Amino acid sequence: MTDIFPKEMYLDYTGVIDFRKKKELVAELAERLKAMELSVTIRKRCHYILEELLTNAHEYYKKRNLPEEEIALVLEQPDASKITIRVSNTILKSDTKDISQRINYINGLAQHTLEEEYQQTLVTELTENQGGGIGFLSIRMKTGLLFELNFVEKSELTNILTLKTTLNLNL
Repeated sequence: MTDIFPKEMYLDYTGVIDFRKKKELVAELAERLKAMELSVTIRKRCHYILEELLTNAHEYYKKRNLPEEEIALVLEQPDASKITIRVSNTILKSDTKDISQRINYINGLAQHTLEEEYQQTLVTELTENQGGGIGFLSIRMKTGLLFELNFVEKSELTNILTLKTTLNLNL
């Protein structure tokens, strides 16, 4: 760690995500987390969150019949008490409002109501195949913290979505 880069960087990747690359990144994360001597619970949560965020980006392209585009992934430790995971991917501008509303809704749920919403969404997604629900809810349940969401215009039709979540290491 230096004064120029005050955060400990664990993963920094830009590229297309497929099953093989996701598996490689998760394996690399596993090695780095093991070296940090974190609890098994924290390591499992980090794995789950990383896999879920990478899968969301990949599935978004597939669901919209869009060509796979590069995503950006950063996993860092801003201080001794937390790890942040940030994933950026291209989305259609027409989806920006719905995604923003869904994340804001999940952020607005009290911790004790997340499980109830999770169960309700599970039933809904099985019958309607909506997406954007179970994964975000389970990440929020595992972290206990809010998502940070940012959109930047990429082109006339697309935005870059950046979703950041933080995992508290002191459970």
